Amino acid sequence: MNLAELEKANGAPVTFSICECDYGGNVMNWNNGKFPTSLYMNLSYDNELQPKLESYVTKSDRGVMSKDLSPEIKTQITIEKIIVYFHNR
Repeated sequence: MNLAELEKANGAPVTFSICECDYGGNVMNWNNGKFPTSLYMNLSYDNELQPKLESYVTKSDRGVMSKDLSPEIKTQITIEKIIVYFHNR
């Protein structure tokens, strides 16, 4: 599944990190989409795409908003890992 398909399934754009210091590729915010916050997802992309993505980092340095990316870039970003957390109460 690529980023465009993920946005469609979520029903909203996602915000993700591209910085190694923030575990690059981690979805940081589902932006009130369908997916719960207990769903952890890591995105994968080629290192050659990194410089392009850096120009999309938000001013608050909170990652990249998927809605700002071109359709071509979205097809180059795929899901690498999905983890679901179950909270014991």
